[in-house]
Order: sequence, then C-alpha cells, then structure tokens
Amino acid sequence: VVVVGLFWTAAERVADGEDLFAQRHRRRRSPSDQQPDG
Repeated sequence: VVVVGLFWTAAERVADGEDLFAQRHRRRRSPSDQQPDG
C-alpha cells in the first residue's frame, strides 16, 4: 500500500512539473524511459 501512495504522489508531482522536467531533459523526451529508482 505504501508503494501505491508513493507512486501516486510521484505521478502528481510529475504531472505538475512535467513541463519543467521536459525542459530540463530536453535531450531525453522519453519520460517512460526514465523511472524513479528507489
């Protein structure tokens, strides 16, 4: 259950900062390839 909560939080944060992330990693425009290791 904890994993789900963390995943949800991460998803929300990503959705909110997707633009920022994309700009930061403009070279790699493949969010699916980059997954949180932890």
